[in-house]
Amino acid sequence: MTLADIYNWFMTGKKPTQAQFWATFGFFYSKGESIPQSAVSNLTATLNGKAEKSQFDAHKTDETAHANLLIGKEDKNQKGAANGYAPLNEFVKIAGQYLNIVNDVITGGTTSLLSAEQGKILQSRIDAINLIITSDNINLDTIQELVDAIETVQTSLNTILVNDLTTGGTTKALTAEMGKLLQTNKVDKVAGERLINAAEIT
Repeated sequence: MTLADIYNWFMTGKKPTQAQFWATFGFFYSKGESIPQSAVSNLTATLNGKAEKSQFDAHKTDETAHANLLIGKEDKNQKGAANGYAPLNEFVKIAGQYLNIVNDVITGGTTSLLSAEQGKILQSRIDAINLIITSDNINLDTIQELVDAIETVQTSLNTILVNDLTTGGTTKALTAEMGKLLQTNKVDKVAGERLINAAEIT
């Protein structure tokens, strides 16, 4: 039976029977009656999806209930504390109170930060050095290329210079030190005399 059936029984001009009256009033629950759970649509399924009150109350006070979710969350007691973490508010406050910023290139420190101003100064010095070593020769326009060229020259000098008086060689050159030694050991010739007397020859 539906409400449409009841409406049809009580239309103007009709005379409902006793059975229809009984069926009509039996279709509704009075205020004094308890409605059985089975008569409420989806009530059982809805209640089965809820937690028991005792379980819910215990869950609210269980500190380990969501440990796997809370482990990555911040501990407010460590906010701004030593070995804790810096609060993410104003940048100036973070930099000034929680970061060790060094504004020179002398202090050093593996756990300190160099200020941007010092980085700017260092870059200007690097630019100045690069300007000094600028060369029209594309093979000598970087520090590494200059170092390589100097090493090549040094190797060449080590090859062609002779630093003794016994090696000899028509393609070799004596070092200045050997020239000094010759100057020190030479015998000046006196006019009219030989460098070695005949009596000295044995």
